[in-house]
Amino acid sequence: MMISHSSKLNNQRKPSRRSRYVELVRWLFSDSIIRNRWMCGRIISSGILATVLEINAIALIVYYGGLLSKGESIDLLGNLFNARSSFQLLIMVASSTFLLLIGSALLTWYSRLSTLRLRKLYELFCSNRALEVISSGVWFPLISKNEATQQATLTRIVRMDSRYCGRIMVALLTSIPPLVIAIIACIGLFVINPILTSGVFVLLGVACVVTMRIGVSGAKASVEIERNQKLIGRSYKTLISKMKSSSADIVTSDNWLKKNLFDTPE
Repeated sequence: MMISHSSKLNNQRKPSRRSRYVELVRWLFSDSIIRNRWMCGRIISSGILATVLEINAIALIVYYGGLLSKGESIDLLGNLFNARSSFQLLIMVASSTFLLLIGSALLTWYSRLSTLRLRKLYELFCSNRALEVISSGVWFPLISKNEATQQATLTRIVRMDSRYCGRIMVALLTSIPPLVIAIIACIGLFVINPILTSGVFVLLGVACVVTMRIGVSGAKASVEIERNQKLIGRSYKTLISKMKSSSADIVTSDNWLKKNLFDTPE
């Protein structure tokens, strides 16, 4: 988004699209998350801890269900409780599960609220930084000699690009806790059964390749749709002007609209 970073990329040899994406994400990671590392650390820690508490709550329920199905007893603090007959054990399991889920919910709430606050602060920071660069005026001739085009482009940089940076920062930040949990889970799966886990990872790799291609195709289609929005808008305006200026009644249909809309000259 930021002008200073774009100038660095433009001064270098034109890289591939993938290299530009990697460079942008790397710069944005350093500029947003590393810059606010203490707040990001609290957000990531609370997100991971919330997931851990939720997993413990589910594990406790599964464990208690296993005791019920087998009719076994459990020794807690020197006291023996039978899973099927002990009401005290049921109360303890229910209370512990409730506390774990409440703790997970509170940590998730704190993590998401802090993420929104950080996004607001970072978007304001990006807008302020862009305004500082724009105030020098050196970029005006490089954008366009037309004053209206300059105004629209600079407004987009200050307003929209800062929002895009905030959105990408949130995507990067919220992807870290699941990634950490996934790494820990993968290590545990390899310890339990390395052969089966390797087979699962091979299938996941194939699925990732297919999903990536689908995502890239969808992104290209989305860009193409955005690119044609202005052209379609101009075609509609021209078509409506022709209909208003025509004295004869026009009978419309799907084929008529398709023919006139896409065959209308600019």
